[in-house]
Amino acid sequence: MESLRSRRFVPSVRLLALAATAALVLILAAAPAGAGSGFSLSGIAFSDTNGNGSLDPGEPGIAGVTIQLDNNTDGIVDSTTLTDGSGNYVLGPFFNTVRVRAVAPAGMVQTSANPADIGAQSSSVNFGFGSAISVPTLDAWGIGALILLCAALAVRHLHRAALARRSTRL
Repeated sequence: MESLRSRRFVPSVRLLALAATAALVLILAAAPAGAGSGFSLSGIAFSDTNGNGSLDPGEPGIAGVTIQLDNNTDGIVDSTTLTDGSGNYVLGPFFNTVRVRAVAPAGMVQTSANPADIGAQSSSVNFGFGSAISVPTLDAWGIGALILLCAALAVRHLHRAALARRSTRL
């Protein structure tokens, strides 16, 4: 009786080992090409003092800029990181196409173009930021003052026209 039980157990172990081997083969076959190494992204967020969108000598890095990563380019941010004290960041490794973007610091606008999606090799992606130009807006007092100015100019024009007519009659 003992030998009958052990014979049933051995085929079960062999079947389990065969299933595990098959699963491992399927996992390895589904892994992307080059899955052993991947690629990385690095760059700098910098103060674009001349506004040309490119990192030039003497333009300092900006610490604490949020770098966003969309790991499968579906438009959803999957993770974020902050630039270090010199404005540098490093992300990776990646094994599929990714999208990287930066969030402009308060009071600044991005001067560099967003890069295309990246998917094959390590890349350097820099993000430039310049000061936001503020355009003054008119509040209620400013609009009221503008209306009074226009009214005063209209009255002045009508007064001069009336004086000109009077002088031609005399």
